[in-house]
Amino acid sequence: MSRPNDVGVGVGVVLLNKQNRVLMLQRKGAHGEGSWSIPGGWVDREDASLEEVCRREVLEEMGIKVGSLELLGASTENFPDFRSVTMYYWTRDFRGRARIVEPNKASALAWVHVDDPPQPLFLPLGQMWHQIAELVNDQTLASERQKALQIQLQNLTANGHPIEGLEEAIAAGVPMSVIRYWQDLRYPLGTYKSFEIALALYQFIVERKDDPGGDIRIEPDMG
Repeated sequence: MSRPNDVGVGVGVVLLNKQNRVLMLQRKGAHGEGSWSIPGGWVDREDASLEEVCRREVLEEMGIKVGSLELLGASTENFPDFRSVTMYYWTRDFRGRARIVEPNKASALAWVHVDDPPQPLFLPLGQMWHQIAELVNDQTLASERQKALQIQLQNLTANGHPIEGLEEAIAAGVPMSVIRYWQDLRYPLGTYKSFEIALALYQFIVERKDDPGGDIRIEPDMG
């Protein structure tokens, strides 16, 4: 959609890769030319949802197909000849190789670290950068904690023998509310759901390993 004459609503999409870096582009041929931003665009009257706009704009600008999205926040901007409200979403759920699809709108792409963003930042994005940095830092911490929990889970034993399946988990006394997802927990899923379940299981293990009558313990990590 072309730029609105008075007040417009737009979207911006934060794409995070496995290294928790943000995909950015250098703007070209529009207001803020030369500044760095994230993919996004204006909402059209015919658009069914803001998420639909996010997926369309990322595909049109970078050739990437986006799946699920989560709302991050919003900003308001006052430009000389119009005003805008931008809704920001973020996701890890995407596929495709990033490329410049519209060379008349972007001159460069880069995966950047939030602590060292390219300059200058596009004005609306600058207002949101602190919130984006908080998101990335939270995701990084969650990833590190989940990796640590996975190591502990891999070393989980019952009576000196590794717990390999659901029946052994039940026999070891792991609560049914947790073992429902036992099979999935033995592999990193990279989701908050699996992290929450892993944390609940780990807390249960820690409580039981100090109990002389318990049959669950964590073997020391020899790696």
